[in-house]
Amino acid sequence: MVSSCLCVRQFFFGFIARTTLKLGPASTMWGLAKQTPEQREIELGIPKGAPREDQEKYRAKLMAAHEDFVSKAEHFLQIHPGFAQGDLLRKELANALFLLDRPQQALEYVRAIEAKEGPLAGEAAKTLDVCGESGAASTPPNP
Repeated sequence: MVSSCLCVRQFFFGFIARTTLKLGPASTMWGLAKQTPEQREIELGIPKGAPREDQEKYRAKLMAAHEDFVSKAEHFLQIHPGFAQGDLLRKELANALFLLDRPQQALEYVRAIEAKEGPLAGEAAKTLDVCGESGAASTPPNP
């Protein structure tokens, strides 16, 4: 159990480091939430001049990495609901889900962050505003 916990934590922090390098430290939930698919492609660094087949391979690799992160992070939160940096993990989950073009699922995590009124609550509230959602009218899930 301890080794699997450490493995997931290493994965989590490694993913955040890679995401920060790829998206930049200024990536916000609300910024990703309002992006068009074309803007997302630019943000992810999909090579424009490359052959279409190479673009598709690159896109598929990135999406598979984000899907893998979502799966592992959701599992981690189920096992460790009181994780000290749970809101940061929920933020990264929301970001990955926005990039995967799954905004409704992403907004569940955004609502959960806003409901806790922690340091990321302001960013969560702005994200809900950008998406036309009312944080007060929604019931946060227990992710």
